[in-house]
Amino acid sequence: MANLKQLHRQSDLRDMLLSAGVGEYNVVLSIPYMMMLPRTCDPYAQGVMQIVSGLQRLLIKRGARLAVDGGMGDATVRALLPYSGPRWYDKNWTQLYGDVLAGMKWKGVERVTRADELDWSMGDYGADYRTQELGGLFGDIAASPLPWIAGAAALWFGRRHIKRWLRT
Repeated sequence: MANLKQLHRQSDLRDMLLSAGVGEYNVVLSIPYMMMLPRTCDPYAQGVMQIVSGLQRLLIKRGARLAVDGGMGDATVRALLPYSGPRWYDKNWTQLYGDVLAGMKWKGVERVTRADELDWSMGDYGADYRTQELGGLFGDIAASPLPWIAGAAALWFGRRHIKRWLRT
């Protein structure tokens, strides 16, 4: 009997959900979704909403300021990113729970791109010329197929004149 007390039972999905505050009765409903990816689940399924609520409670224990609403909103995703990384949606719910329960920060590489360096806070996307639409007469001409049709017609009908000019 003394040896049985020394054995440590490994936690399973039920224990993960119970530690996140999902009730004893509701755990049975949420377990089948734990092996699915977040983007493949119906976000309004009751089991998924309970999983997300539990995840939000775990993130609150880690210091996040969230409302427990059962939805994967922007605030929940921002709180999850330090633990699971930017590709969190490629992990299943069990892996996300494991990341938050472990409490270890994600040790991946953060890539900074030019899009991250742009200042999007200035109205109309800032002064970046690549994001502004063409306007005025030049924009209207460039957007219309008529200049291309006129150019093709000029080449087609003007080829006789070009041949004459080249012969002389």
